[in-house]
Amino acid sequence: MDDRPPPGYRGVEAGGPKGGRDLATTDAIDLIYEAALVPERWREALGAMEAISGSASGSIIVFSEHEGPRGIASQDLENVFQAFLDSGDWRRSGRIQGLIEMKPANFVVIEEVIPEEVSRCDPAWQRLRAQGRAHQLCSMAAVPSGETLSFTFERRREDGAYRARDMAVLDRLRPHLVRAGLVAARLALGRARAAVETLERIGLAAAVIGPSGKVIAANDLLDAMAPALIPTAHGGIAINDPARNAELRAALQSPGGAGGEGRSLSIPIAGAGGQPPLIVHLLPVRGQAQDIFSGGRMLMVVSTIARKPGPQPELLYALFDLSPAEARLTAALLGGATPKEIAAAGGVAISTVRSQIRSILAKTGVRRQAELTQLLAGL
Repeated sequence: MDDRPPPGYRGVEAGGPKGGRDLATTDAIDLIYEAALVPERWREALGAMEAISGSASGSIIVFSEHEGPRGIASQDLENVFQAFLDSGDWRRSGRIQGLIEMKPANFVVIEEVIPEEVSRCDPAWQRLRAQGRAHQLCSMAAVPSGETLSFTFERRREDGAYRARDMAVLDRLRPHLVRAGLVAARLALGRARAAVETLERIGLAAAVIGPSGKVIAANDLLDAMAPALIPTAHGGIAINDPARNAELRAALQSPGGAGGEGRSLSIPIAGAGGQPPLIVHLLPVRGQAQDIFSGGRMLMVVSTIARKPGPQPELLYALFDLSPAEARLTAALLGGATPKEIAAAGGVAISTVRSQIRSILAKTGVRRQAELTQLLAGL
């Protein structure tokens, strides 16, 4: 291991004032505990740790058995880090899976504990190498909540390998990182619960759903939606209608989130047994909202549709991405008009009306006009 400082390194050992190491370390500890309660400060805390270890970047990740990873990285790696979280590269990463199994307590140089051939085939590591990183440290900790905390730091090629003293200063920070990481992970879950409880206060049944389909947090209004919505094994949720549940499962399993490519999606549930019809809205959780919703992938909001006389074209337009013409046509069909009558009233060819009906059926997820009428009659 090279024990020389990297070129231009101005860490606490390189020409700083006497006592500079202790002062920098104390500042880093203060920032770590502040970030545990104010997530916006994690990047500043990472920056302090990068400075005293001669690193170019760093990250903190929370791995869970039932949810996708969540975390934060240095600003200049934000796009690479988010792609890593969203793409599922962490599942295909031999380096990461090996480290999770190993759970190194003290910081280790990954190149020294993971075979080179594993790193060459690792998509996550190759993305970092494309950003000029060549050396990486890692420490992990399993916490009582069942999650694994990961702390990594990287150096650029031109800065040379990590030295023993760099790892030693980070090892002194490790107990503080673990305690702060545990608090931050639990606080994030608390924020998710608080968010769905806030939605309950304004009359919305809601749940936060993780990448694996597990319900992270739900409010009491959602529980009251049984039997239309039912719990499943491993903490999941399902719609008590095979066709509608297939739509829900497809949305939860879509790589791009609800509706594909991060679009929102609405799934209607016909009323039955005295229960009014419901609409399940799936909203992708993006950006800073992931901090609020504990790394959740989607927010499920369920609204009850009060029965009103006559169809509502504006509701159909909003829920199913129908064009204005398609929404009016759907309302006319629900009102009892035939395609021939609709064509005559609109002064268009019957073939045009039939083409629009096919488009409506595709957008609402049904195959026949009778199914469409049955599905939307209560809206």
